[in-house]
Amino acid sequence: MYSIQPDWTLSSDYYKKRVVNRLGIAHFYEFRINNLNAASLPSVPDDCVDVVFDLGGESAMAAGTVFERGVTWMVTGHTYFGMRFLPGVKPVILQGNFREYDYNQIDLSLCSTDRFIQEKICELHDFNERCNFFMDYYQSMLVGKSPDTTTVQDTVRAILSGISDRKGIVTIDEIVQKSGYSSRYIEKIFK
Repeated sequence: MYSIQPDWTLSSDYYKKRVVNRLGIAHFYEFRINNLNAASLPSVPDDCVDVVFDLGGESAMAAGTVFERGVTWMVTGHTYFGMRFLPGVKPVILQGNFREYDYNQIDLSLCSTDRFIQEKICELHDFNERCNFFMDYYQSMLVGKSPDTTTVQDTVRAILSGISDRKGIVTIDEIVQKSGYSSRYIEKIFK
């Protein structure tokens, strides 16, 4: 998934993007709005959930998939950092189910499983630090969930990501130790 929101890009002083395609995250982006019409900056339907942090303001939003072009809450002169999740993926940091976010922009403080994620992201100094922090944080969230609260997809993604990070040089015992799951459970979900 390499989608962008074209109006966000065209209304920006700068636009940075890092494609990830891991752990259900399509990519990270950062931009600063320079267009005076940014208050009505439209979003394009793409069946993705974004989590967007206003780095200079007091807000962060979970922006669900839209079915038609809509309006965002963004402000001229503000810098935003966000991540777009793959179509149909609800981030594990958000409460509820995927469809609750359809055509909604929900204040992150009302729907996040981590009350302090906004502060953590905004304290970091550059785009790469924010991307790296979130990847590490998100992977630990996926691996750290118990089998009864995580989806099989989440678990498989986290384990495959760990295997990929080690370039395939990993034993089952190491996977068991890192994930916290039994070898029997891991075998079951991979079958």
